Amino acid sequence: MNSADAFIVMLALLYTYICIYEVFPFSATCSYTKPPSFEDCVGDELPHGWEEAYDPHIGRYYINHIEQSTQLEDPRQEWKSVQEQMLSDYLSAAQDQLENKRELYDIKKQRLQIAQEEYNQLNKLATSRSSCKYL
Repeated sequence: MNSADAFIVMLALLYTYICIYEVFPFSATCSYTKPPSFEDCVGDELPHGWEEAYDPHIGRYYINHIEQSTQLEDPRQEWKSVQEQMLSDYLSAAQDQLENKRELYDIKKQRLQIAQEEYNQLNKLATSRSSCKYL
């Protein structure tokens, strides 16, 4: 690697640092930024402000640069728990709505059956009366 290539690599790293930490106020010009929240992450990504680090004594830990805190628990696991709860709540609500629609369908089906029976009875009555007049 010649000095020009090394300089380009250093500029790219600096540009990435600027984009990630938004030191540069016009972040829209950045070609790479981390997702703004856990909701926007794909796979094992950490969102903007988070970093995974390793210490030989304690192992992996996570740095939240926005809150200026560290933690041993993987924040992605917490978000996955939130997602699972949201999905569970959604499925429960969808199941309730489906059950309500089934009940409504059954009621409408019963009403249709009653209306058809009444129609058939009235039709028989009308047919029998019209045949009696001509006798």
